[in-house]
Amino acid sequence: MLICVDLDGTLLDTVPANAASYRAALEELGFTVTDEYYAERCNGGHYTRFLPPLMGGAPSTADVERVHDRKKALYSDFLDAVRPNTALMEILKTMRAAGHDLACVTTGSKQNATEVLEHFGVREWFGLIVTGEDVEKQKPGKGIQGGAVLRVVMQGKPCSHAEYAAGRKAPGRIWNPPLRCRGRCSHRPGKCTARQG
Repeated sequence: MLICVDLDGTLLDTVPANAASYRAALEELGFTVTDEYYAERCNGGHYTRFLPPLMGGAPSTADVERVHDRKKALYSDFLDAVRPNTALMEILKTMRAAGHDLACVTTGSKQNATEVLEHFGVREWFGLIVTGEDVEKQKPGKGIQGGAVLRVVMQGKPCSHAEYAAGRKAPGRIWNPPLRCRGRCSHRPGKCTARQG
């Protein structure tokens, strides 16, 4: 089985590191963001949507990209602020030992996802890392968490996905996404674990 795990807010609480690195990048241009504001209004969103209000409302695309690029460069300075979901890590360690494949899914950058996974010594657990850079449509569209990427990486295999459900206090819950089995899996007809969608 392929197990897809959401990185930010599920496997790792990256809010403190993301807030601090965006704050440092913004302050270089004379702007700022508090941890509270970042957690409530930015976390999980795409930077092209949440940075403009923090930069006076109508910054140039080049300035938005400059802040984002600088944030990515600064991110590794704040990795000690990230808190791991140790319970989920133990579950994934067990699932991996049982022969299941793991994929990490995030709307963040590949660079920062790789850095934080390496920081916790779990990068090698994931045969695939799917990031916001790998999809055309970002949140709130049907990008990564909307299932489009899962349909690609699943390749007809049964799939489970762990993610933080917005508005619920259930980080690390495991669920089977509503993906239609199209008969390409290794299971007998009617025995596939992919739900009908």
